[in-house]
Amino acid sequence: GPADAATFVSAYNVDCNINANVNVNGLNVLGAYTGTITQGAFAIAVGAGNFVFSGGTFVGSASNITTTGNFRQEGGTFTSTSATLTTAGFVLDGGVFNANGGVFSGTTYRQSGGTYNGSTNTVTLTSTFIQTGGTYHKTTNTLAATSFAISGGTFNGATGNITLSSTFSHTGGVFTSTSGVLQVASSVATVFSTTNGTFNHNSGTVRVQGSSTPTVAT
Repeated sequence: GPADAATFVSAYNVDCNINANVNVNGLNVLGAYTGTITQGAFAIAVGAGNFVFSGGTFVGSASNITTTGNFRQEGGTFTSTSATLTTAGFVLDGGVFNANGGVFSGTTYRQSGGTYNGSTNTVTLTSTFIQTGGTYHKTTNTLAATSFAISGGTFNGATGNITLSSTFSHTGGVFTSTSGVLQVASSVATVFSTTNGTFNHNSGTVRVQGSSTPTVAT
């Protein structure tokens, strides 16, 4: 129920086929679990206890996944819903996350490891995108956030636009921009900064806009 937490452990290392809507406070899949969880045609709602996925395989469907807390992946392979994944915060520390053509909506995105394979649908963040490690593969979709900061790992921008309403900061890692438009529109002093790491323009356009004269640091 909505006050409970569901935990998948190695002692019960069997596959799980979901056959009803899920509404729990927390959902934890431990690293030692090696089974497959199949969403089926049912919505998953997880509360403030967070959705933590550390092992095994998750196969999403065309029904929504919603967490009022955070979604955190530490291992395993997670293929998301092709509908909408909504979460307060998204954290990728390990494993492989496949967006599966779905819509991603959240507050923040943080990645320190693992691989994110993007969707053709929009990724919308109401706050920051932060990457310190791992690999992020964007596709033809638009990535929209307030600010973007990469200090490690690899970001592949592909073709869809990247739209930021505050700042872009590149202090490490490899950033390959979109071949579309990377736009930063803000009134802060230093809008766009790339001071370390490797920046590949990918034949795209970088557009910096501000209400005053913005500063670009390289």
